[in-house]
Amino acid sequence: MLPTLLFSIFLPLINKPVAPDVSQLHPIYTHLPESTSITQMANGSLLVSVKDGSVISLGANNTYTTILDMHNQVNTNTDRGITAARVRPGTDDLFMLYAAETSSPDSSQDTNLVAAKYNLTSHVLTQISQNANDVNFQSHSTADIVFYQGAPYASFGDGRDSSDKNQGYDSVYGGGFNGKIVNLDTLQTYAIGFRNPWRMTVFADTIYATDVGDEAWEEIDKVQQNANYGWPCLEGPTQTDVWNRCVTDARGPFKAPFIVYDHSVGEAATAIVSYKGELLFADYVRTWVRDAHMNIRFTGSGGIVDMQVLNGCLYAVTIEFDNSSNVLTTCSS
Repeated sequence: MLPTLLFSIFLPLINKPVAPDVSQLHPIYTHLPESTSITQMANGSLLVSVKDGSVISLGANNTYTTILDMHNQVNTNTDRGITAARVRPGTDDLFMLYAAETSSPDSSQDTNLVAAKYNLTSHVLTQISQNANDVNFQSHSTADIVFYQGAPYASFGDGRDSSDKNQGYDSVYGGGFNGKIVNLDTLQTYAIGFRNPWRMTVFADTIYATDVGDEAWEEIDKVQQNANYGWPCLEGPTQTDVWNRCVTDARGPFKAPFIVYDHSVGEAATAIVSYKGELLFADYVRTWVRDAHMNIRFTGSGGIVDMQVLNGCLYAVTIEFDNSSNVLTTCSS
């Protein structure tokens, strides 16, 4: 029988003399519109992407200003919407991922994955890529953007209903960006085999990604170039009902997760961040933050959908039970 936690066989020890205290995360903005990510302009201003297709700038006393409104271009059905907005370091370029609007606004119709860039100075929106009909399910479409070795990398979900994993197989292996991490400068696939790689971070000069699971397992993946992380052939360490198809088509070898945990521990691996020498990740359903040794470091009231280090402080974005969002922070050593 597999143990509840399998992280020990995948995890090299990371010894740090002083662990940062993230238990002091506390809200500094509350009751914002349902938000998905946080980033920072070159002038220090905090920007938050909103699920409805807008980007807001946070002001004093819990106020905010809308600086970009694309609600007519963004489909927000279920967990679609703007899923991430990140300012490229040293520039005024805001990179974004979202699901394109359909002919019937905010419906569950098939739609496209869009990567775009908005210049915060010239206010010009440029589409980097759009893959036709890449999403025929309401969930796990676009995911995150991280800057690695100077380039923007985007993560994309399989965009298919997991009750029929043959759909996921056709999606991941049928071309396009589904189930992949992609270099947006070159539009080349960096890694493959993800269901819903919701968030990424760079830790020890390596990309790490959460991958939200299906029926049983959640993953944290140490992402290596040209590696295949298994979905939909594997969920965590478990073979799925399309395994024989994967073997027949010689889709492996598959890279094991860096950390994997089952649904007795958590049910949606979402945010991940490198903070003061530690790798931290969050589970949206159980509302905790753990470190790479699976120690619980924080438990909140809402599900954390993003964590970022900005100006040396840790920031987290939550979605609360009323679908409003809070922004939390701590600068504790």
